[in-house]
Amino acid sequence: MIFKKALPQNLTKLYLAIDPTSKVDFQWLADSIFECLASKPVAYAVNYGADKNISKFQGAISAGGVEYLEVLDTTGALLLTIGKWAIGKNEPDLYQCMVVGRLDEHYVSELKIMKRFAIDQDLVYGYSRELRSDYNPASETRIKRGFFSTETKSESSNVWMFNSQEMLAGSVKGVYPVNYWRTLAIEKLQNVGFSLPKTIAGEGVYLFNAAQQQEIARENQQFLNFVRFDGHGT
Repeated sequence: MIFKKALPQNLTKLYLAIDPTSKVDFQWLADSIFECLASKPVAYAVNYGADKNISKFQGAISAGGVEYLEVLDTTGALLLTIGKWAIGKNEPDLYQCMVVGRLDEHYVSELKIMKRFAIDQDLVYGYSRELRSDYNPASETRIKRGFFSTETKSESSNVWMFNSQEMLAGSVKGVYPVNYWRTLAIEKLQNVGFSLPKTIAGEGVYLFNAAQQQEIARENQQFLNFVRFDGHGT
């Protein structure tokens, strides 16, 4: 996939716990996200297949057999992906919803999506951030462009603060402008000495304003690699 957007954008990643014996409702997940976004879907692909017009979307989802969904916007840029992120061992499977939206420092659409999923789905963890145009949304690593090829360059923005395989136990990737934290995640941050604003009061969606972001960065110098308030993550 070539990411065509030239401007910075908002990136959201949500991680849902799904019982492996249950059917994933791709239709509900996608529709709930579409309702909150300014960008409109025009094409989709299922299981890494060819792009198709969005008018055929509902029929394709109803037919079943969907393991991975990708949706494009009017510019041909990536808008949404939904797919299995981790297979649980005696635990629920984790699915990742990745949403790429227009740049908005207030994260209006992203907050709507996150709050809705926190109520209507078993949301384990989530975050929203600004991502510069020279970064790959999927890997959150810099895209190095050459005359003959394009490749991604590994950077610390793709490193998890805690073990990514222990998300159900409270692992988080870092601290972002918008975060959905369960109580276990807050406790995990506090246990390693991460200083959080006094407004943090249990499980929920947290948006940090500019003053709070400055405070968090100032009070957590030893964790700055995981404090990701700008477009490049460090």
